[in-house]
Amino acid sequence: WKSFTLEGGEVVSIKVWPQFSHVGLALWPAGFAVAEWVIAHKNELLDARIVELGSGVGLTGVVAGLTTQAKHSTMTDYLPAVNENALENIKENHVESRCTVDELDWVKAAASDPATLALIKSYDATHLLAADVVYDRDVVPALTDTFRAFLTHSPSLKQVVFAITLRNEETFQYLLENLLRNDLVLTATETPSPTGIFHYDPSLITIYSLALKG
Repeated sequence: WKSFTLEGGEVVSIKVWPQFSHVGLALWPAGFAVAEWVIAHKNELLDARIVELGSGVGLTGVVAGLTTQAKHSTMTDYLPAVNENALENIKENHVESRCTVDELDWVKAAASDPATLALIKSYDATHLLAADVVYDRDVVPALTDTFRAFLTHSPSLKQVVFAITLRNEETFQYLLENLLRNDLVLTATETPSPTGIFHYDPSLITIYSLALKG
């Protein structure tokens, strides 16, 4: 377990599995950055319906549940073991009434699977969050299609917050190409401002907004 003390004194406890290599069972720097973004923008999240893509251990959703007056936070990932761990973290931090976990497969979203699109519509998200989800070139096409599905089918969507750690320039350029093909515009909005709650190097992280062209 990893524990973090928030500015209000709340302690966040997150279960991670360092013995496993799967990305969804670890904590990542851009995830810290988005969790801090949530804290910094908590006044804007009043009554928000937050959905997170690739939520992994669920840190961001738990932080939203503890620090904001958002109506609901939905964490999504696609592997049962990852989602079970996120659910355990929700329970450990006593935010069950404000946070849930759903299976959301980007490949199905990219294929316009009716059940997946119905799930996306049902969220009626106001804020879509994603952090460190460009970990592999192979996930990029389905990820960009999933972003477009949310932007197309979420009439209440106000903001997409997308934090990227630049590890590989070629993968980042491939992401930009796929976003362009989907008529999606990526705009750098801010750099992380570490508060000291989480310890990470913000130098390679940028927080972007994402929108449909035009």
